[in-house]
Amino acid sequence: MEHENLSDKGTLAFLVNTAIKFEEKAKKERDFNKKAELFFNAATIWEKIGDLKNSSWNYANYYSTLGKIYFKNNEFDKAVENFKKAEQLFNEIKIFKAALYCATRCVEALSKTTNPSAHLQLIEHYLKKYRLYQDDLNYILININYYKLKSISCRLHGEYEKAIVFAQKCYELAEQGHSKFKKKYLRKISIFNKHIFWNLKAKKFEAERHYLEAAECYKNSAEIISELDVNRSYDEYVNYYKCLAIANKFNPIMFEEYITKAIEYSAKRNDDKQTSYLLGLRDENLVKFNQNIEKRIDLLRRAKENYYKAGDINSGKLVEYLLFYYLSRKMLKDRQYVDAINYLKKAINLSRKIDFSNKLTLSPKILESELALYESYLHFSQANFSEAISCLNRWLEQNHSIANTRKYQFYKLLKYCCEILNKNEVTEEDLYDLEETLAFIRENKISLALYKICSLVYVYVLLKLEKMGGGLLNDIKLKVISKITGDELLEDLRSRLEIQNAIEQRSWLLRYPPIFIESFDKCVYLLENVLDEYKHVAIREFYILIENIMRIVIEFNAKIVWGNNWKSKLEQMVTNNKKPFEVFTFGDLVQSLNKIRNYEKAKYCRGLPDDVFKLLETHTEIRNRLSHSIFKEQQKLDVAEDISKIMYILLRSFPTCIRVIDSRRKPWYHVEILWNLIPKKISMYFEGNLDEGGFYYIDPMLEVFDNGIIRPKVVIAISCLESLGIHSTIKQKDIIFKKSKKEILSHLVFEIIEFSDNHDYIVNLLKREFPLMDVSHKKFKQMFFELFSHSFLISTEKNSFNMSFTIFKLLLKIGQKLHGDFIKKSILSEFSRTVPYMFKNIIFSKNVNAAKCIEIKSKDDLITLLRDFERTFGSIGVKVPTLDQIRKVCEEEIEKVSYPATKQKYREILEIIFK
Repeated sequence: MEHENLSDKGTLAFLVNTAIKFEEKAKKERDFNKKAELFFNAATIWEKIGDLKNSSWNYANYYSTLGKIYFKNNEFDKAVENFKKAEQLFNEIKIFKAALYCATRCVEALSKTTNPSAHLQLIEHYLKKYRLYQDDLNYILININYYKLKSISCRLHGEYEKAIVFAQKCYELAEQGHSKFKKKYLRKISIFNKHIFWNLKAKKFEAERHYLEAAECYKNSAEIISELDVNRSYDEYVNYYKCLAIANKFNPIMFEEYITKAIEYSAKRNDDKQTSYLLGLRDENLVKFNQNIEKRIDLLRRAKENYYKAGDINSGKLVEYLLFYYLSRKMLKDRQYVDAINYLKKAINLSRKIDFSNKLTLSPKILESELALYESYLHFSQANFSEAISCLNRWLEQNHSIANTRKYQFYKLLKYCCEILNKNEVTEEDLYDLEETLAFIRENKISLALYKICSLVYVYVLLKLEKMGGGLLNDIKLKVISKITGDELLEDLRSRLEIQNAIEQRSWLLRYPPIFIESFDKCVYLLENVLDEYKHVAIREFYILIENIMRIVIEFNAKIVWGNNWKSKLEQMVTNNKKPFEVFTFGDLVQSLNKIRNYEKAKYCRGLPDDVFKLLETHTEIRNRLSHSIFKEQQKLDVAEDISKIMYILLRSFPTCIRVIDSRRKPWYHVEILWNLIPKKISMYFEGNLDEGGFYYIDPMLEVFDNGIIRPKVVIAISCLESLGIHSTIKQKDIIFKKSKKEILSHLVFEIIEFSDNHDYIVNLLKREFPLMDVSHKKFKQMFFELFSHSFLISTEKNSFNMSFTIFKLLLKIGQKLHGDFIKKSILSEFSRTVPYMFKNIIFSKNVNAAKCIEIKSKDDLITLLRDFERTFGSIGVKVPTLDQIRKVCEEEIEKVSYPATKQKYREILEIIFK
């Protein structure tokens, strides 16, 4: 650089003095920006003069001051850049202590950046570069910083031993520095790093589960740091008492004392998350000291909530997993087997989202195994021995490792006893085996309950071998079930079996008025034979049937309670007078029935079980969707089975319906009972005045005496005649029966066959009963399948399709004439798809009012019927199903059946036909 000619001594002196003044002012200036400007001005003057040493010194101070400005403004990269420039210039002019200071500040600035490896490299470089100044304060500070970073790095990599050594180096260097330079901040650095040293030792012991040693280290850490930071000391005291609590986790008194102390210190710290975590830890550990399962569940609920509040998701999920398990145990204890299984499944599903490492808790594999036991109890409660045995087999296969335990032997021998009860035939060998089993249970003291079960099975086999017992055999089975599931379920199970047996027989239907039986049969047939897209029609008809039944039950029982004001009472109670009874929905009717049964006077419906209302509520939602033309297949609901159960249970509240034929011999009346039982026309004694031709409700489930006389306690005039399929004019004496749907269909079938050559007559006949069938494809198909299915039911030829085939062909021709070839193809296609299901229904005899002329009792019967089907329907292009296809749909039907007795009955039928 060329300098100006400064030969003039006066000018040179002026510039030197000016530079010195800038330096002096810069040294005294407190404002870093002004300070930097003064050093810069001095540097440029010295540079102009040509004094490089003074120029470099001032430039070094200028860059050092800029470094401080950038550091203060958190612009650490620029701070590092300027401190490095300053350090370089100080080294060039051999002012090494100043260079060391800049190096120290450079290290400090770099520690604030996100590049720790670069930071460590720079420190190592400076420590080597300035090792001659190791007793210098700045050198000591860089060295402390170095060991602090090394300690942090080791800690992050889980190398606690090295981290502890480096932390010790930090506080020892700080102590030496404080001893030499008497700087207060060095004492603080010493205290802080000694606290870190003890904290790291504590964490190491805690990771190794040496909780007492960890507690002592946390205590030392707390005492040391209390001089600098009270909140940090509270944190360390929290850890101290927490470790003491965990170390004494099997001592309830000491555990609770120490964890309470930890919570108190956390509260002082005002750390809500830490407090929530400690509360969760307390409640989780107190679970093991409580034998009461409700208390355990309450503690786990609280622990779960606190862990989630603390943000400890894994501990929260782990506690929730245990909570689901204990809820399942409680439900199992309370015989709520479905709920027990659901809770256990929730626990198993949740376990897949939990990290179980370093957690000593209930293994998910054990829960998956226990699920089989839970399911076995459910099947026992339903008297389903086959499924219960299958579940026990599953559990035994999964638990071979505990084969020598009493628990394993208990379930192994229980399974054996149930297998005996489930056999169709027993032998003397079974008796001898049971004697040995009883001896084994007694000698090994397996279980008193199991000994009693085995003794009952022994008696069962003995009675069965002697062809004795009758109903006593079923009672023994029920007693065995009560020993397994508890006595409180026995009456419920007996009632369920009674309901199921009645549903399977369906003889109870005959107590309902004929129109209800016809409606029921039609719905069953449609539900089982139509394509899926039309099933909602059959289901809607089912609900209309139940609505009519409920209207009658409600009218009868409500009149007993409120007399003639019954309608207004219900309208106010159920809909707040927003709609009349005549337009009550399915849900309104369910509500009405539920309210009536709470009245003392409603003696006939007070005994209706809660189960029937749960069932009705389930179907209310489906009924509502159907009302709004929204239908979704309910895969898990057997609608026909459920409706059967509802009808059977409501029968005990359903009044017997009568019509007075002759009233001339009052109080003796000649009446007709509207049911399908015999007798239908009998004498009735009643002291009140009844109208001849009038319709009345009398006591439900009324028995007719041997001499053909009934003596009702209650006689009530019928209002809801339409529900019974009866048409009424204003005067009750003018009441007449409408022709039933069954009668109409039978008349049409015989008319079609008789006038088969007169298509115009048949079309007009059909149009009267089925409006729009000649203009709507959908209406024609609906009419077609109704008539065809009815012809099938009223056929009089043994194992022959002649009548139904004649109807099928004639209606097909009419359809083709009215709607073209499309309707023929559509009907043939739909019918071909439903044929296997038609044979399935014939095999299982599923229609209560069928003439039973077409029966299949053996494989030969089935083959003969298939040949007749091929001869008739096969001739017009309907595909004949194979034996395998029919068997497949039969097996699918069996899988859908929910009741064990029905399932077993169907299996036996299938075994006979396809053996």
